[in-house]
Amino acid sequence: AGAVMARYARVAEEAGIVLVVGLALDHGGGTRNAAVVWDADGTLRGMASKRFLWDFDRRWFTAGDDSPVFEPAAGRIGVLVCADGRMPEIARLLAVRGAEIILDPTAWVTAGGDPSTWTNPQFEHMLRTRARENGVWTVAANKVGIERDAIAYCGRSCIIDPAGDVVAEAPSDRPGIAMEDVEPRAPAFPVTRRPDLYRRLTAPTADLAVAHTT
Repeated sequence: AGAVMARYARVAEEAGIVLVVGLALDHGGGTRNAAVVWDADGTLRGMASKRFLWDFDRRWFTAGDDSPVFEPAAGRIGVLVCADGRMPEIARLLAVRGAEIILDPTAWVTAGGDPSTWTNPQFEHMLRTRARENGVWTVAANKVGIERDAIAYCGRSCIIDPAGDVVAEAPSDRPGIAMEDVEPRAPAFPVTRRPDLYRRLTAPTADLAVAHTT
């Protein structure tokens, strides 16, 4: 792991880019499905672990317990991992913490006979909704192609503006790059936040009426 981390640090420094890479790492007493962030000078800024373990993820990974916001050269960046984008609360926490861009390193699986039409619900509407409901730029980097002759990934890495519109998109059937000039900005929540109205959502399950029904 050390050699891999050092190599990515060199890539970030030599290219002068902020680099976010998905890696499986032993951390905090378990193996994490993690997104690691390097600054443009090669400095390691930290990592975010996937919090919503999807399906068979639970066989191998320990769930993350925080959603940090990093401050590399590109601005305040919040990072979530893959199916974390299905959960409104995770992106909202990043936005409340001041993320100017939300990044999602992901592995969107897909199916179908024609690779030119491959897609995934997270590309079609879930991640766009996260961008719109928080008024924040959102970027996804996805795998593409067939892995081990068994699992297909739909590509479509994309950049989504704060209104929820896809402004740049990579192909679904081959490697590609999505590029767009982005001006980082603080989240602009389209609806006034009223956390006093939904505190019950954060109450422990054992305290809820649903836990006492028979």
